[in-house]
Amino acid sequence: MFAKTILSVLALGVTIVGLLYFFNTGEYFIFVIGLALYFLAAISDSICKRMRK
Repeated sequence: MFAKTILSVLALGVTIVGLLYFFNTGEYFIFVIGLALYFLAAISDSICKRMRK
């Protein structure tokens, strides 16, 4: 559970940095990486439960 929290906070930080970078340069790749990491953190619990069965 602690690892999921760390990953969520890291993804949030990457998303915010990516959004600021998008406003300055117009490139959105870092923002998309942050969103993807956050999505993976959100569904990781259900993935781990399915793998244990």
